[in-house]
Amino acid sequence: AFGQTKGEKERGFGGNFTQIGEGGSVTLAVPAGTYEVEVHSPEYGTPAMEAVSVKSGEPAALGNITLIERNVTISGSVVDDNDTAIQYSFVNCFKPFGEGHGFAGGNSDSNGRFSFTATAGKWICAVAPDFSGQATNKYVPSTEPQAFEAEENETVSLNFIMVPATATIRGKVKLEDGTVVQDIFGGVEARRPGSQQQGGEGPGFIMGGLGGPVNNGSFEFKVPAGTFDVKMF
Repeated sequence: AFGQTKGEKERGFGGNFTQIGEGGSVTLAVPAGTYEVEVHSPEYGTPAMEAVSVKSGEPAALGNITLIERNVTISGSVVDDNDTAIQYSFVNCFKPFGEGHGFAGGNSDSNGRFSFTATAGKWICAVAPDFSGQATNKYVPSTEPQAFEAEENETVSLNFIMVPATATIRGKVKLEDGTVVQDIFGGVEARRPGSQQQGGEGPGFIMGGLGGPVNNGSFEFKVPAGTFDVKMF
């Protein structure tokens, strides 16, 4: 379980996390503020929950959290533009804003197939390249993230196409005077001009793998040949 300060959403993680204790109990220490709470479990999802505010020295009671069974199956394939199976790609799914909390995902196997479970409701799924270093070739998504709504016990079929990343985007983050900013935390993403965001996310660094982190003021990542809008986050 973890909390995230509502005011910290645009700046990143601002709360804390802990393991669920014996008997399902949980105690989480956080600074005073307002938080959203969710539970991560491979078997269950988190219901939509109201934000909770806590004051210094005054514990806030969450009450009972009734988890949701993951009885939806999301399966499909990841192939290249020649219909050849791609192994090690990661299919990542998340709930759109305002639809509760939840993440689900899994890797493609040697046949390019993937299968994992999720809760019923609205989801957005995208494929990301291999981040483990096991893949021989570098591929990035050609298919936009796919949005759908799943009923209880439904099986959803998704198929993704990836293309070889044969070009490189590299650069540095500098101040107006040309000084490289080395003590900076962030990343750079590349999007096709006019690409649509879905549910507040789109085929960028996290969802689509078109991007990379900034290290000591420099960045470098692979993309397919073409034209991109590049920005830092």
